[in-house]
This record gives sequence, C-alpha cells and structure tokens, in this order.
Amino acid sequence: MTRFLAAHGKGPGDLRFANAQTAPNGPELELGVFQVHGLSGSALRRAIVSSSRPNAPGLTATNGSLAGRAVTKVVYPGGAILYLYPSGDRVFYVGTQDEALAARIVKTFP
Repeated sequence: MTRFLAAHGKGPGDLRFANAQTAPNGPELELGVFQVHGLSGSALRRAIVSSSRPNAPGLTATNGSLAGRAVTKVVYPGGAILYLYPSGDRVFYVGTQDEALAARIVKTFP
C-alpha cells in the first residue's frame, strides 16, 4: 500500500481508515471504510486487494454484484470474506459469511 500511495504522491498519513466489529459472542461482522483524498475509490479498491495478496497467499478476488451494486468479493485462505464497495474517493467494506446480511448492508452505503 505504501508503494501505491507514493506512486500517487501520497503517504501513509493520507490513508484514512475506520472500522467496527461485533462483540466476540455475537455473529461475526465487520464494517469499515478506507479513503485517500484525491484518489478514486476504484483505484483504492484495486490497491487494497493487491496489497493484501502478499500476506494472504491463495486470496481470491472476484468482481460481481451485491444488492445491485458493483462489489469485489475477497475471500481469504482461512475463509474470511470481505465485500468491497467503492464510492467516490472511499471504499466501504463488509466482512461476513452471511451474503444476505452483506447485501442488506451494502445497499445502505452511499
């Protein structure tokens, strides 16, 4: 990710990130958003996938649709699933094994 940022005249401090996770005893769900002002969400989404691959051999990323929105489904070797949704200069994501739940959440993203 640092190389991607540097190639666009940005540094690690330009990457904004927020996330939330469910409590340990609840259903597993993670929500988050990445943002770099001045970069498109689509470019940032590609960088997120590319920078995740070296630490997760076997990671798969497929483009598709969820709740009528274009998403990238990222499946990690251990089975964790993230749905990445670019919007403007942000990339929202939902992490869950429940695709129907992910669709309901993705539908609420701007």
